[in-house]
Amino acid sequence: MLRTMLQLGSVSETARTLNISQPAVSQTLTALQQELGFPLFDRVKGRLRPTSQALKLLPDLDRLAGNISAFRDLVLTMREGRSGYLSVATAPSIAGGLLPAAVTRFRRMHPDVYVGIHAGGVRDTMDRVARGQADLGIVQPAEGNVIVHSTELCAGTVICVMPAGHRLRGRETITPADLVQEEIVSFGPGSVTGTRIMEAFRLAGVRFRLAIEANQAVVAMTLVASGAGLALIDSFFPTQPYFPSLVQRPFRPEIRLRVQVVVPESRPLSKLAREFMTELEAVAPKS
Repeated sequence: MLRTMLQLGSVSETARTLNISQPAVSQTLTALQQELGFPLFDRVKGRLRPTSQALKLLPDLDRLAGNISAFRDLVLTMREGRSGYLSVATAPSIAGGLLPAAVTRFRRMHPDVYVGIHAGGVRDTMDRVARGQADLGIVQPAEGNVIVHSTELCAGTVICVMPAGHRLRGRETITPADLVQEEIVSFGPGSVTGTRIMEAFRLAGVRFRLAIEANQAVVAMTLVASGAGLALIDSFFPTQPYFPSLVQRPFRPEIRLRVQVVVPESRPLSKLAREFMTELEAVAPKS
């Protein structure tokens, strides 16, 4: 309950989400604060605002919730008599690009295996692997984590995606100078790819006009298809099969993106995880 309240900041919304009464939520919160010995919320303009002490608890609450979720998945797998369970954590762009083909191939070979996929940021993905909430993770390289081990999977580049009738469609490549007057849909500065795109514009002496921030390539392409602008995204999501009305062009200067598989350092991979890595390698674009 506490995690939900920290996320929602409202007794009524927490009660509605958890399908319990508001008095039950209030009584539980009061008892919890008395047991802990410090306040968890301040009331500001009619809403509950978490105290600094409460916010410090949130990462551990998220970790516990993840452990409980993984435990429930395992119980479900055992109850349904499946032959195994594979948990994969991944960055959002890869979740929509490389992962579907690998999962499809894997399920053809292992139709009774339950596959769980969690799409999140790089740090979340690595933490899930390190804590045992995922068998393996798929990310673009970031700062290392001493309790996970990484292996290069494949490489891609940044591309520009536009409507087939756009004025730039005749260009063989797209540069920052070409996009001065364009509305750009892309990843934000908090992502590896977004940071590198912004740096390319800075080095070219061109202002980066980020109109819409998206954390998934498929979302960015949907926005382009609706007329929201041009997208600068990674090349891991196959454009044509899903968005035939869009065209893509290489972005220059080339921004090369690497994808890694991260696995636990402290424990061996399961047989299912090793076989899934084989399927990932089979569908990954060759550098």
